[in-house]
Amino acid sequence: MTNETDVGRLQLVWPDAEGLSYQDPEGVWSRLQFASPELVSIAGIDQTQINGAAVPCLVLPGQRLTCLSALKNLMRGRVKLAYFDLPRLEIDDASAAFRTTGRRYPSWLGVVNDHLKATLPLLRDDGVVALMAGDREEPFARILLHQLFGPDNYIGTIVWQRHYSARQVPNSREIAATHEFILLAAKNRASLPPVAVK
Repeated sequence: MTNETDVGRLQLVWPDAEGLSYQDPEGVWSRLQFASPELVSIAGIDQTQINGAAVPCLVLPGQRLTCLSALKNLMRGRVKLAYFDLPRLEIDDASAAFRTTGRRYPSWLGVVNDHLKATLPLLRDDGVVALMAGDREEPFARILLHQLFGPDNYIGTIVWQRHYSARQVPNSREIAATHEFILLAAKNRASLPPVAVK
């Protein structure tokens, strides 16, 4: 039997999808099964001011998922834009690529899914999520957005040209990517004003 709220949604299933992502000090991502995030106190943050003016943005150091969890009660329904520069699965500099202790694609899906799920309660009704993704990550990121926000809340994709010509590596068996993608989804697209890209 299908829940009425699930009609029109896609679901992507992968191994260890129900775990929780965490990143060690060396930057390697892993998955824990049935773990709960560490709670962090940010009491009084709403009154943060500099020279009597409210601070328009907030930087929290530490584990991203822990910080998002800490913001859940204070910032619920107040975030207009959440931007994620997604980790790249494969790039020229292997030390900067997504690193994991397990299978790369399931771990990457888990990490991105955890961050999106933690961000969803923070968004205003007219809030938007923007995901910057590479060529390899774009199709998976799009499915995750459809799964969590619903296909009807997908706004579109902006193609960003990062190179004017392909940097082909000798003896390569693939075409070098010259573009990256910014995928946009709304919490409730009907609440957005008309949009245009100029």
